[in-house]
Parts: sequence; structure tokens; C-alpha cells
Amino acid sequence: MINLRRVIPWIALILLFISIAVACTSTSPTVTPQQSEASPQASSTAEVEPQPTETSTPAPTETDLPTDTPLPTNTPTVTLTPFPTMSGSGGGVIAFAREVDTDRDIYVMNADGSSDLALTSGSGWDNWPSWSPDGTRIAYTCRNSIPGTGGGICVMNADGSNIDQLTSSDDWEPAWSPDGSKIAFASLRDGNPELYVMDVDGKNQQRLTNNDVDDWQAAWSPDGTKIAFTSGLDGNWNIYIMDLTGGIPPANEAITQITYHNAKDSFPAWSPDGLEMLFTTCLL
Repeated sequence: MINLRRVIPWIALILLFISIAVACTSTSPTVTPQQSEASPQASSTAEVEPQPTETSTPAPTETDLPTDTPLPTNTPTVTLTPFPTMSGSGGGVIAFAREVDTDRDIYVMNADGSSDLALTSGSGWDNWPSWSPDGTRIAYTCRNSIPGTGGGICVMNADGSNIDQLTSSDDWEPAWSPDGSKIAFASLRDGNPELYVMDVDGKNQQRLTNNDVDDWQAAWSPDGTKIAFTSGLDGNWNIYIMDLTGGIPPANEAITQITYHNAKDSFPAWSPDGLEMLFTTCLL
């Protein structure tokens, strides 16, 4: 006899499996894919407004870029300057005095010592040549170079022609002013060496110093506003400067002593810029 208590649970379990199998084999509903937002609607008639497009400028090629012009190569060149002919102080020519026996004469030569040429000759004692600023004339001390005139200051062309004696009163050491308008010189005309100045034609002679000691060896500053000279005002020969800024001053005014040596300082010479001075000294 079948024991229903044992059979019924099994029957229920079988029925449960059957119902699960039937549910799995039933048709699933068809899913229609939705149109994506990115896809255009087939039935849409709206016009899409054109968007402006950016036009990019092509980058310049290497051939479009400006090219740097190469700098010139600095190749040093040496230009040989021929030795100047004798044409004056601006042309590399030196004027000097040469003494032979008892006579002294003015000579010129090239700066290398070549081609010396006598500009004066004969009896007398010609000395202390001074170039005019333009190099066309030379002033110098002429002692009896022109008979009957006595010693003084003479001027001649750079080739020795056209000698003109400007003074005849024991005058010497002419110094041409930088602007070419005046000549300073020393003179014994008043009993002892004093400084004077005159126009280049010998006119308008004026005394610059007035004392009982030696004043001489005048040297113009490059700008023509001062004259350096040698003087024994302090008992020794020292270098002094006379200021001519306001014109030619009364004698012994505007004078400044610049060396103070217990010696003999002499022959002052200015530097080209007027800031320094060269001079000689002889220790006592």
C-alpha cells in the first residue's frame, strides 16, 4: 500500500519544477531600440544654421622669414702714409736751430730726421723758431740777420722766403698764439727780461710783466686764454701762469705760481688738452 505521506511531497516538488520550466520557455517581449540623440530624426525638416569656420593662417615657412644680413668681417687693413713733404707744423715737419761756428740758423726737417733744409743763412744768430698755427709761417729770433736793424723777432714763410722783421729791441723767444692773431715774446727793451705781446704784423705791442726779475719763455695754453712762463719772482726760476681770459691784464695781475722748487724750472710746454704741463728743472 502506497504511503501517501511520503508520495505527496514528491508530487508537489515535481509540479514545481514543471511550472518553472514552462515559465522559462515562454516568448520574451521584443524591445525596439530607441533612436540616439546624436542621430538626426528622419522626419525632421529644421535647417541647421551653418556655424562660422575659423580659417587658420598657415605658419610662415623658413623661406618667408626675414634673414639676418651677416655682419661684415672686420679685416684689419694697414694703410701706409707716405712721409709728408715740408709744408709746416701740421705736416710732420720740425723746425729747429743749428749752430755752426759762431752762426746759428733756422732749419726744418722731416719728423724722422731726414731732408734737413736751411731756411736762413749768413752771419747772425737766428734761434727759437715758432710755427704759425696753420703751418705756413715761422716766427723766430733774428739777431742781426738783417743788417742795420738789430736783434728782434722775424717772420718768414715756411720755405724761408719773405723774411719780415717785426721788432728790433733785443727781443727773442716768440710764441705764436693758437688762433694765429698774436705773438708773445721776451724783451730786454726795459732793462731786464719781461714778457710782451703784439699782433702778427708787429703792431699793438703791450707789456705783460713788470718787475725787476727775469720773465721769459712764454707758452700759450691750447685755448689761448693763458700764458705759462718762467720767472724768478720767488728767488728761484719757477713756472707761472698768466690768465688772459678777460683780455691782456695790467702788468703782474692775474699771475699764479704753479711750481715751488728750490731749483731752476724752465721751458714750460702745455699738454694738448691743457690739463698738464711739461717743464725742465735744474737742481741747485
